[in-house]
Amino acid sequence: MLSKFGHVLTKRALIIDDDPIICMVIRMFLEHEERFIVKVLHTGDNAAKAALDWEPHIILLDLEMPDPDGIKTFHLLRAIPKLATTPICFVTGSVDPVIHSSLQQLGALSVFTKPLDLSVASKIYELAAS
Repeated sequence: MLSKFGHVLTKRALIIDDDPIICMVIRMFLEHEERFIVKVLHTGDNAAKAALDWEPHIILLDLEMPDPDGIKTFHLLRAIPKLATTPICFVTGSVDPVIHSSLQQLGALSVFTKPLDLSVASKIYELAAS
């Protein structure tokens, strides 16, 4: 199935962030050229089940969520063999390069700093396609 922009609608993105405004903005960016179908969760509680059921091509995970936070949710997702290679990118308000580096050492494919802009959608699409 092609979007009105001529892109194939095959990529699924799972956004896990407790801030509904951030989720709305990320969803808008990812759906902008109709390249992604997006599912949103506001807690990490059901992240594993949702990811198993929905099989996203990429997961965008907020670092600073209430319990379980992004790190705990990341570990929960990675503990499931079927999700062990699903690309996970953290989204954070932190600009601290030490935090970004530690998240990538943990296994995050990438780290995006809030506020995001429209250019991040292309980067996320590239990461989901790899």
